[in-house]
Amino acid sequence: MRAGAERTSATAALDDDLGMRRGIAIDLAKPHLDATSGYQILWPVCALPILGVIPLLVRLMQVEDARAPVQPSGAASPLP
Repeated sequence: MRAGAERTSATAALDDDLGMRRGIAIDLAKPHLDATSGYQILWPVCALPILGVIPLLVRLMQVEDARAPVQPSGAASPLP
C-alpha cells in the first residue's frame, strides 16, 4: 500500500470514527488533492487572512508612532 493511500484511509477513518465534519474548503478540494484528502487546502485558507492583515498592522503602527512620538534621550536607561 502506498503512503498516500495510508494517509487517505487514516484520515477517512478518523472522520468516520469521530463523526467529524470537514469544512467546505476541504470538501471542495478533496477531489483535486488526493494525497491529503483535501486537507492541504488549509495552508492557503489560513495564510491569506494572515497576509491580508499585514497592511492593517503597518497602518496601525504608523498611527501609533504619530500619536506618541518617542524622544531620544541620548543615553541608555539603566536596568532595574
